[in-house]
Amino acid sequence: MGRGLNRFLLKLVLLALPVVVGYEILYRLRIYPVLTNSQLFDNKMLDVQRHPPGGVKLMAMGSSVTLYDLDSRMLGQDLGVTYYNFASWGMQMTDIGVVLQALVKEYRPSYVLICSSPRDFVNPANGSYFDYAGTASWIRERFPEYFYLRNYNPVHVLYRRRFKSPRPHFDAWGGAAVDEMWKGVVRQDFDEHLDFPTPGTELQYRALDSLCAFLRAEKVGLIFVQAPMEARYVNTAARRQVLAAHFERCRAIVEARGQDYLNYYDTTVFKDSLFADLTHLSSAGREVLTEKMVTDLRRVLN
Repeated sequence: MGRGLNRFLLKLVLLALPVVVGYEILYRLRIYPVLTNSQLFDNKMLDVQRHPPGGVKLMAMGSSVTLYDLDSRMLGQDLGVTYYNFASWGMQMTDIGVVLQALVKEYRPSYVLICSSPRDFVNPANGSYFDYAGTASWIRERFPEYFYLRNYNPVHVLYRRRFKSPRPHFDAWGGAAVDEMWKGVVRQDFDEHLDFPTPGTELQYRALDSLCAFLRAEKVGLIFVQAPMEARYVNTAARRQVLAAHFERCRAIVEARGQDYLNYYDTTVFKDSLFADLTHLSSAGREVLTEKMVTDLRRVLN
């Protein structure tokens, strides 16, 4: 009986070994497993695990506005604190909040910086972020190869996801330049405007409140920033009123939890010429915003 069981276990190991070795080779080649529905988020998280940024006092987290609108050099060098940008495109406040719960416990930052636009408050929650953050931390941090099996995808799909899909280059602090993504692209968004709020907006406000409460309980300061937007994004009096109401709602939520709120929406300072598209600043606009932000952040951080 014992010898039969041993033979069975040996055969099982021999059958599994090529699979394990194959997945390890894929991981070493940076043909990563699927963690969430966002390829950019997956690649950033796995790159960070391969090359940890070390201690992070100021953690940036959010959607593409946080990813693109913050000048990494200024924040990483001029503030005198360790800084890293964990943001990824397409995230909603629900997604940002659930991922932050994992990141804060792993990196223990003193402050979290979120640079936000109304587009962070429009869509339903993405369940794949909840699944990822709900996975045991030791698996996420030390055994990400597990996701090859949990979220199984054929190798050719993983290859195409890694090498055939566009993604920006991350700088040393995890930031990226939106200009790179727009290079050679003819803009077709000139008639676009703000459709806000949506049926999912109220959920996202609740998520912001939960996020603030979590950070306060963890004794982590939140710096919530309203990012600039092109003036034509709100091209009627009604839309301007809706935007003002959104700003006030966010401010009230953040400050009620004892956190810091900054608003840089100013169409007299941030002319449309400083934007790459409706909600993302160009490199020139990013420098203007971050220079202003560094002055305010010095006050908050001190």
